[in-house]
Amino acid sequence: MQGDGFPDAPPHPSVVENDPAVIKNVDERLSYEKESQQWVFERKEGQSTVEYIYNFIVQQWIPRPEVQSQKENDESINKQEIKKAKKEKIQAMKDEIQRLRNAEKLGAPSTSGVFVSKLPSDVTSDELFDIFSKYGVIAEDFKTNRPRIKLYYDQGRFKNEALVIYHNKESVNLAIDMLDNSKIRSSTDSEPIKVEPAAFSGEKDSEKAPSRVLTAEEKQLLQRKKEMLKQKVSGWDDEDPSAVAGRAEQIRQRIWKKSLVIENMFRSEEMKNDKFLESDIIEDIKSECDKYGIGSSVTKVSFFDVDRVVLVRFDSIEAASQCRSAFDGRYYDGLKIKAREYAGEKFTSSHLIGRDGP
Repeated sequence: MQGDGFPDAPPHPSVVENDPAVIKNVDERLSYEKESQQWVFERKEGQSTVEYIYNFIVQQWIPRPEVQSQKENDESINKQEIKKAKKEKIQAMKDEIQRLRNAEKLGAPSTSGVFVSKLPSDVTSDELFDIFSKYGVIAEDFKTNRPRIKLYYDQGRFKNEALVIYHNKESVNLAIDMLDNSKIRSSTDSEPIKVEPAAFSGEKDSEKAPSRVLTAEEKQLLQRKKEMLKQKVSGWDDEDPSAVAGRAEQIRQRIWKKSLVIENMFRSEEMKNDKFLESDIIEDIKSECDKYGIGSSVTKVSFFDVDRVVLVRFDSIEAASQCRSAFDGRYYDGLKIKAREYAGEKFTSSHLIGRDGP
C-alpha cells in the first residue's frame, strides 16, 4: 500500500473491460481513460497539480510520463530562452561599444588643416594667422619660416578661400566649433565665414609640388625647425592629449562667456510660418545692443526653433554681459524672455544642420 494520501490500487484494466460497472465502486478521486486503459489520479502538490497513473507492474502510483516529459521540456525551453537573452544582451553591449568607437572615429579629425571660404576680399595671411592661432599652433614652412596659410587665387583673382594647417589635429575641431558661420570682422557689412576640415584630394592635390629627396642641409634645417616648434607648442603638447584637451577646454570656456542664450523670444509656429521672423529678431537684437554701443560687437546669431532658443555671440565678454542685463526678464512680443550665459549645451533646429552650439 502506497499511503501518503494516494488511493488504493484500482481494478486492473482487464477487469474493467469485462465488467465496466466496477468503476462505480472505486475511489471517486480516480478517473479511467478507456483509450489508454489507465487509471488517473490528480494530486495537489504545492501550487501545482500533478497527474499520476497506477503502474500495475510496480503496484504503485507514478507521475504520468508525458507530464514529467513536458516539465523537463519546459525547463529546457526556459534555459534556452535565458541563454538566448544573455547572448542578445552581450551582443547589444558589443554593438554599443562598436557604435561608440565609430562615433569617436568620426569625431576625430583626419586632417590637421581647415579649409576656409566666404572670406573678405581684402583678407591677408597675417589677419588669418591672428584669428586662427587662437585655437592652436599653426604649422610653419621650414624653409620660409612663414605660417602654413595659403590664399587661393584663380588667374590673379582672390577666390575668398584659404587653407590653414595646424600642428595638432585636435585644433581642427576647435577652430570649426568656434569660427564656422561667424564673422571675423565687426563691421555690419561683413559676412559669416565657412570653416570645415580640409580635404587633400583631387584638384587640391594637384596643386602640391611633387615630392623629392631632401638634401642633408635641408634635413638639418627641418630638424631644427621641428625642435623650435616643439618648444612653441609646449602649451599644446601633442605628446600629452590631456594637455591639448585642457587647453581646448579653456578656450571653449572663454568663447562660451562671449555667447548669450536667449530663451522664449519667439513662438515655434510663428518661426515655422514667418520666413522674415529671423531677420526681424536679429535686427531687434542689434538695435537694442546699439543703445549700449555694442551693436557692432555681435558676430553671430543662430536660431534653434525646436528649443525656442536664440544664440548670440559677441566679440567680447563685456558686450555679452551688457546684452544679458538688457534682455533678461524683459518682454518681447508678449513673451517674457530669459537671457543667460551659454554653458556648452546642445540645441536642436529643424531646418539648420550643424548648428548645435557656438
